[in-house]
Amino acid sequence: MKYLMNLTVLCLLLISTGCAQEETVDNCGEACSDGVTIETLVNREAKVIKFYDKGFILTTNKDDFEHEFFIHAEDDYILVPCNWIYSYPHNTKVIVSGKKTDCCKMLTFPNERRGFGCKFEITSIKPLTVDNE
Repeated sequence: MKYLMNLTVLCLLLISTGCAQEETVDNCGEACSDGVTIETLVNREAKVIKFYDKGFILTTNKDDFEHEFFIHAEDDYILVPCNWIYSYPHNTKVIVSGKKTDCCKMLTFPNERRGFGCKFEITSIKPLTVDNE
């Protein structure tokens, strides 16, 4: 009996440990696969926001930079990156380049019927430092 309990504990420990992997989230799935680029952003300041189960999004509104979350849920400011393979934590300020498409209204808050945020393909992203401000 003691052997069985030890074996069970060992199995549970082995199951609970795992490899730490970079978080890769596809916010878009197959949404708007034929979207047209409406704006190309080059070295734009943005802030990384953890958005519920959707993973990470970006806000380019400077008014949002001083808040914990974003305050303007509008397509003009919220970017939904479909190719997020980065490990920047919530509220990190970054310099980002990429393509914003006409596929918008990709996010919504629970219990709301309006959407915001445009599909965005990141071509480069780096943390905002004193050197590149």
